[in-house]
Parts: sequence; C-alpha cells; structure tokens
Amino acid sequence: IFQIVGYVAQAMGNREFHYLRWVQRWREQERGFPLLAGNLEDLRNPHGPWLNTLIWEGPVRIGLIGLTPVQYPVGSTWERLTGFRFLPPEQTLARWLPQLEKSCHSVIVMSHLGLPEDRRMASLFPSLRLILGGHSHDVLPVPERIGACSIVQGGSHGRFLGELTLHYPGPADWQSLDWKLHPLS
Repeated sequence: IFQIVGYVAQAMGNREFHYLRWVQRWREQERGFPLLAGNLEDLRNPHGPWLNTLIWEGPVRIGLIGLTPVQYPVGSTWERLTGFRFLPPEQTLARWLPQLEKSCHSVIVMSHLGLPEDRRMASLFPSLRLILGGHSHDVLPVPERIGACSIVQGGSHGRFLGELTLHYPGPADWQSLDWKLHPLS
C-alpha cells in the first residue's frame, strides 16, 4: 500500500528494525523505497539496507533525516553482540542538520522517537521547522508548535491518513503548512 500512496521514504520504526540482517535485506526488497535511520549504525556492514538522510528533488530540494528509537546505549553488551549501534538522536541531528540546511530549501525530520522526544529535539535545535513523528501513537489534529518547529503525528494502527501540504512562495523554505487527518476506520 505504501507504494500505491507514493512513499519516497520512511523512518525506521521499531517494527521495521530487525536484528537478523537477512530479514532486513528481505524487507528492503519488498518495500521498494528506503528506510531512514540516521542514528543507527551497522558496525559489521557500514553499507546497511537503510540511509541516514535522503534529498528529495522536485520543484524544491527537501532534505529528510530519519530517527529510529534507541534500543540500548552506545557501548552496551547488546551492541557488541548484535553489531548495531543506536546513537543519541541529538548527536545525529547535530551531524546531519547543518549539512542538509546548506544544500536544501527545507529539512524534515522523520522521527519514530515518540512525541516527548520530538518535543525535546525541537527544543534543542531551534532551526528545525518540521518533524513528522510517530512511535508514541499520539494523534495531533493540529500541528504542535515549539519555537519555529511544527510537529505532526497521525496516530497508529491505520486509524488515520495524515495529509501534509507545505506552501512554498518561491525557491526558499516553506512559509505555511496544512495538516489534515483523514479517518480510515
């Protein structure tokens, strides 16, 4: 269904991540679009089946950063056993956000961290303008604003389809947005 809707990318959530690498590769072949997980490193395969960031080229250049839930701290026994390192999301944003801001008209964080962490990221990075969030199953019928950042979330379990429209008056960052939740069930 994601291909029918026209997904360009998806943040890797806890359901999309798998510790078995062959399962990751199999899911990648079925998906047909990339997963973004800028704060996840595969220490055994630096070219794992996900991307840190993606630049969408259209009338404007939009940089996408994906953030996945941290499942254990850096340096833990689980990291040594599995070969997967979950970096703190603020470390990831500090690395990728300035690079994308220089080369793109807009930067969107696709987060699967949950609303409390999305709020924290918006507070820590005042240049953030938009977070598409998930994980905590929150339904935000209107965008939540923290500084210049709008946070949107569309709930869980396919109850809603979120429709986001960004309005660009020219080749600069978006000036306004429309957020609608369409009930599906």
